[in-house]
Amino acid sequence: MTLTLGPWLGLPAVPAVTLYRHEDPSLSLAAGLTSSQAVEKLRALPLWLSLQYLGHDGIVERIKHASQLSQRLLENLKNQDFIKTSVEDELSSPVVVFRFSSELPHLDKLLCTGQGPMITGNEKYVCDTFNQWLGEQLAQLVPASGVDVIELEDEGTCVRFSPLMTSAGNWRTPECLLT
Repeated sequence: MTLTLGPWLGLPAVPAVTLYRHEDPSLSLAAGLTSSQAVEKLRALPLWLSLQYLGHDGIVERIKHASQLSQRLLENLKNQDFIKTSVEDELSSPVVVFRFSSELPHLDKLLCTGQGPMITGNEKYVCDTFNQWLGEQLAQLVPASGVDVIELEDEGTCVRFSPLMTSAGNWRTPECLLT
């Protein structure tokens, strides 16, 4: 598993790290996961120093802080009728994916009675375009927010808030998200 710890820890010079099981040293050397050259080993020095400085508690705190920011945003987004959220684990996910949707929360009930509006392809295009604009505006207005635009196969264009990647060190409290 390869992790990009630099953005997570707010340390841009830290390289990516590959975690692997060390059963046979010759296999890891053949796969290019280890090196016998001293120069290659020195590339890990910034990561090692950073981990020594932050310690276990510092790393755990950064990840928990990012999860708290995401949870606060998720709570606020769930109160909005026309925002649809999508997260893998609502209790601890450090990433929130959301999008503006013209669908009403009780649309399924209305469709069963035949009273609800039908979502057309044109409305989906308009919603995708709006979500693209929304994500770009959020990223432009608050560059360190960890917001970017993504395309999901089933959902269409969505906005992703990932404070672990860019803003874990920039937001001091979850209340900063509301200002």
